[in-house]
Amino acid sequence: MLRKFGVAALLLAGFVFSATGLTAADEKTPTIKQCMKFQGKNGIANKVNEAAKADKWDDAQKQSAELFKIGQALGKNTPTKNADKKDDWEKICKEFCEKTKAVDDAAKAKKADDVSKAVAALLDQNNCKGCHGTFKK
Repeated sequence: MLRKFGVAALLLAGFVFSATGLTAADEKTPTIKQCMKFQGKNGIANKVNEAAKADKWDDAQKQSAELFKIGQALGKNTPTKNADKKDDWEKICKEFCEKTKAVDDAAKAKKADDVSKAVAALLDQNNCKGCHGTFKK
């Protein structure tokens, strides 16, 4: 009897998630560290750029959509250093999100040059220093 109840509960949970379009992964906001996977040689931003240059627009758009999700998620976190500087954090996160959206928009428009420019703007070291200097441990 208890086993049947457990199976029914799992089926109900699956129905709720499928009806709302949510997955288990949607429930948890990526950490700041997880959001930073956009950078680096093998980071998502460079993958978008490489796919766009190779006219692999399905790949570029898939990666750019993931990049934009990261852009949206970063601001949902609280930095461990200088958490009291909420206005600065919100401003930086908003700018970061706008830059990830620019990459996504360029990939959707299938404009390789615009993707390259948007990725370069996103990866500009001055952007990184502005956040890391204030909020990174």
